Amino acid sequence: MKLEEKIATYFKHFSEEFPDLKDVASLYLLTALLHFSPRKFHIIDWSFSFLVDTTIVAKIIDSRWFDLKYWTSSEIRQTSQMLMAHCIADAIRFSKLNLNSSDTIHQLHNREPEAVLLIDETSNIPKTFDEVLTDLKAGNRYVILTSGDGLKYQLHHQNLSEKGFAELAKLEMSFGVDPVLRDLKTPQELYKILAEVCNPQPDSKIDIPYGGIGSIPIELNKTYPDHNLVTLCNTENSFAEMLFQANLVANDCNINLLISSNFLEDAEDYHYENSADIAIAVLPFKKQIDKRNLSDNLFKDSLNLANSQYASTELMLSGVNDTGKVVAAISDHFLFSKQGVNFRRNLLLNDSIERIISLPKDILRPHSSIKSSIIVLNKSKSQKGIIIFDGYNDANYQETLINSDELLSSAQCDLRASRYAVREVKELRNILAHTQYPIKKIKELVVSPPNLGKNYPQYVTTNSNGSNDKVPFIRVSELSKIGEAFDLDISKIERKISREKVPQKQLIDFDAVLVNLIGNKLKPTYFKFEGKPIVIGSDVIALKMNKI
Repeated sequence: MKLEEKIATYFKHFSEEFPDLKDVASLYLLTALLHFSPRKFHIIDWSFSFLVDTTIVAKIIDSRWFDLKYWTSSEIRQTSQMLMAHCIADAIRFSKLNLNSSDTIHQLHNREPEAVLLIDETSNIPKTFDEVLTDLKAGNRYVILTSGDGLKYQLHHQNLSEKGFAELAKLEMSFGVDPVLRDLKTPQELYKILAEVCNPQPDSKIDIPYGGIGSIPIELNKTYPDHNLVTLCNTENSFAEMLFQANLVANDCNINLLISSNFLEDAEDYHYENSADIAIAVLPFKKQIDKRNLSDNLFKDSLNLANSQYASTELMLSGVNDTGKVVAAISDHFLFSKQGVNFRRNLLLNDSIERIISLPKDILRPHSSIKSSIIVLNKSKSQKGIIIFDGYNDANYQETLINSDELLSSAQCDLRASRYAVREVKELRNILAHTQYPIKKIKELVVSPPNLGKNYPQYVTTNSNGSNDKVPFIRVSELSKIGEAFDLDISKIERKISREKVPQKQLIDFDAVLVNLIGNKLKPTYFKFEGKPIVIGSDVIALKMNKI
């Protein structure tokens, strides 16, 4: 019998034997199937007791009309993938019903009071994950439900009807579909980039706080097949958790630990500081949070921002060890918003930012037009005080190193790579072709091509006197104050920076024409090197003068 015929037979028998559960038939088969996966989850013991009636799952496993015991690993993987699609389609359908948690739970309580029992805050119930897990393994399967109006109910599975299980499953699936769809709508290319940037050691311990349906661990497994990575994943609800596990089965991938929790709000129970080597995630772009639900013990810099990207970044950074790093896909709003100025400034002051990668602007289309980037935070950077800005496979951007002191001098602490990554070829052509500059024969006066900063080290001498002196720091704002003068008078430059903090390529100790990169109305300025060098900011380039 073909695989499609086997599944069709299952749906027919299941709907006839359990008519109240026919709307969630895919969910039950998937649960039973995962029990027989080569990865041996033993799900019917406790994991999805909120979604399904485990006694019915056991009946499916033992049924003669659907003997899973003889399915091959290949059949289990293929069926997992097919049933995932069924479950997601069902969840989308349920979400359109606009189910209300308060109404559903209240109706269940009124109809089945012995199964859905109203409790008060003082009830003696387990508070931690370990306590709940111990009870579940002991056979005391129950879940604490909180309705939309804040009332708490204790769910006793042994007393709940099939119809009750079906209604709760629909409710959970409808509310749980968002993180699932977010994972599905994120292009595979982005997960590949994250895996490459992650660059783990063979035995790295990796924390994945927004697991979705498993795309990140699957991509890590594909990118580093010979590594023995220890992966710890978190999903946002039990429905996403089920699909996460099904996706791992379909892709023959393993992880070490999976938790279903709210990463931010449940941090007191599940967050372990300084425990991972790497934390990696695609952060939710538009998720606002209520600071009242966050622990002020764990959230310091982000507590008052009501923004999940800042809060997630802070929590991920505290979760990696002293040599660990965070790799996160973020919206560009994270990098320049007025709301996050102090948060970004603290990252700069702590020298936590290692790299910012500007992603192609259309990478999230057609599902989103939001411009995105990847930020890499590292507690043990190889280049202290330096941030690398670049664009992934984008010819407009060239990798550029910027001193963090320069970024701190900006009021907004704007970290968008487009402001710093040098657009080499395009800018050079614009400058050399421009006709409004006072220097009419600029092509004859400058070394061409200077590569706009990439090759400065060949021009820079390292034996100048006074290596620890303060050096004039030239940015567009300084050039604009010169007025009609063409020659640069460094004695009038108020801004200075310690020479020992200056990257080699930004130190100018040769005759040069200084040209701004912001707009084209500001005239170039001539710097004559007379023994005292200058430092240029990222918004200025220096074109070396030919000897005449």
